[in-house]
Order: sequence, then structure tokens, then C-alpha cells
Amino acid sequence: MKKFLLLLCFTLMLTGCSTSSTNDGDLKIGVLTPLSGPLAMYGEEATEILTKTLEREYATDQNIELVYGDSQCSGSESVTAYRKLVDIDGVDMVLGGLCSTESLAIAPLLEADNMLAVSSVSTHPDLNGMSPNFYSFSFSDEKLAAGMSSVVSDSSKVAIITEQNDWNVGLKNLMEAELGDKIISSEVFDKGGTDLRNVITKVLNTNPEFLILNPNGGQTGETLLKQISEFADQLDGVQIVSQMVYLSKDIRDSAPETAEGMIIVDTPFLDSAEFISFKESFEMDVTNHTDYLIASTHDALVNMINVYRNSAPGEYASNFGTAKLSGFISEGESFGGKTFLEDVETAFFNVENGIVVQR
Repeated sequence: MKKFLLLLCFTLMLTGCSTSSTNDGDLKIGVLTPLSGPLAMYGEEATEILTKTLEREYATDQNIELVYGDSQCSGSESVTAYRKLVDIDGVDMVLGGLCSTESLAIAPLLEADNMLAVSSVSTHPDLNGMSPNFYSFSFSDEKLAAGMSSVVSDSSKVAIITEQNDWNVGLKNLMEAELGDKIISSEVFDKGGTDLRNVITKVLNTNPEFLILNPNGGQTGETLLKQISEFADQLDGVQIVSQMVYLSKDIRDSAPETAEGMIIVDTPFLDSAEFISFKESFEMDVTNHTDYLIASTHDALVNMINVYRNSAPGEYASNFGTAKLSGFISEGESFGGKTFLEDVETAFFNVENGIVVQR
């Protein structure tokens, strides 16, 4: 009997039928995202994007469950939420972290757990190569910092205001390395700060030609812009430059006159009919996620499911890096073993009459 089984196994191996190429069992994905705290709006929007992705792409697949962990955009909270997802909820893979702080905290834990984690939005350059089990559908901040630096590179009077958090400090450090002594003032305020006037005063007293605003999303971005507007008499001749936070109209509307003329650096708008149709399916306003981040969240989930369905248990992380990707921004691409998507363009926007216009 044993000889027969060995012969049968050998025959199946020769015919390429030793194992099924599909895994159609139950799939449980842990979603690590802020559901409370100052950036909870990002988690709420991510939930909407993921829900609509399942409805659009996997309406007939009833074996997919999303289990949410509240990471609060905090390193310690993300580790706690990650451990619950893995050890108690028994997830097969993790979508997250959302914030770079979260991803930096969980990436060192993945190999020991043989766990795949895929972020849709984390961009911190220190994530590059940190774990072979971690991938991000976003771009490295090196590209964003280079784009913002290029806007101000002809000036020798550049100032930066930064929020104390991993993503923003990483951007600041990259811009400081790029611009060197062209930066005449660089101030950092406490994470979630509510009174930023002393920092604003110090920076504006150096009489910059360019002022780079580098807050995190949500309330802090609104607070910074609103309080800068109180110094309108010192802003004459100062060009404000920023990143994706101020693509949100809700945040710009906190001080529309100050936001007028702002230059914003991010990724291009997406205009395919398929993507527009996807956005129109949302049942809530998704304003803090840019087009790219909406698409990257969709693509992260789609490709995680695809890899699970076409991999044997335990091979998800190793197969993800070489899989041919699909989706709005990743169609036909592959990570090729790298952490970030490589072919992401930088775009430049102007705020004109209250509207963001891509240059």
C-alpha cells in the first residue's frame, strides 16, 4: 500500500497535480487601522473603501471576513491590536498598518509569526527592507520629499513646520538632507498640538520666501492652517507648500484665504471610468484619502485575496513579493521583492479659487 501511495504521489508530481493551485477556504484578514483617536476619520474611510471593494470585486465569494483592530495611529496600540488579530482572532494575513507609525511597529514582528502584512498608505522610508513579509502599495516618502524640495529649490530662504510623528519627521529629515542650508528655520510641534502660535511666530520671524507645512492629517492640519491665517500681515510674499493633507477641501476650508495659492505635492488624480465608478459607489464622503490612497487601499485588498486564493498555507508572504498584481494603480506590476511600488509619479497642484488644480 505504501509503495502504491508513493507511486501515485510521484505520478501526480509529474503531471503538475500534486496540490491544488487554488485555496478556496475561509479567509480572515485583519485590518489594522485607527478607529478611535484624532485620525479615526482615516479608519472610517478605509472601512468604507474596503467594504465597497468586497462588494465590487468579490460579491460571489462568501468566504472572506475582515476583522478590524484599532491601532489609533500609535506604535504601542498597533502592536496590541496586531497581537490580538494574530493570536486571538487567528487572521491569515494583515492589511495595515495605515499610519507609518503602525507599520514601523509591527514590521519586525512578522517573520516570527510567518505573517504577511500589506499597507495601503504607509510611506516611511525606514520601512524599505525592514521585513520580507511587509509590503506597501504606497510610495516611499523619498519621492514626496524630493517633489516638495524641487518646488523650493531655487530659494535660499525656506522654512518648515512639522508635526512630531514618524511620517512627518521622516519627510522633514529627507527635505533637510536635500535642501541643506537653504532651510533657515525648521520647527517641530507636539503631536496633536492645539496651540501652534509660538512655533508659527518663530518661523515667520525668519522672513522665509517658502513655508512648507508638514502636519499629519485630521484636526492638526486644520489647526495649523487656521492659526497661520492669524498672521496674514506676515504672509505677504510667502509661498506656502505642502503635501496630501491639504488636498482635503474640508481642511483647506478652515482658512480658505490662506490656502489660496498653496502648492501641494502628491500623486496624480485618477480619471479612469472604472475608478470613478468605484468612487461613486461610496455611501459616505471620503475626503481624507486622495485618489491614489483610495486606489491603493482597493488594490491592497484585491491582491491579498488573490495571493491567498493561489497559495498554499504558509506561503502568502513569500508569494506576494513576486505575484503579478492587478488593480487601479498596480495592474500588471510586481513588487519584485521590493517593499514599495516603484513606478509612482509625483504630481503638483495649485489651489485656485478654492479648488485644487493639477498642474
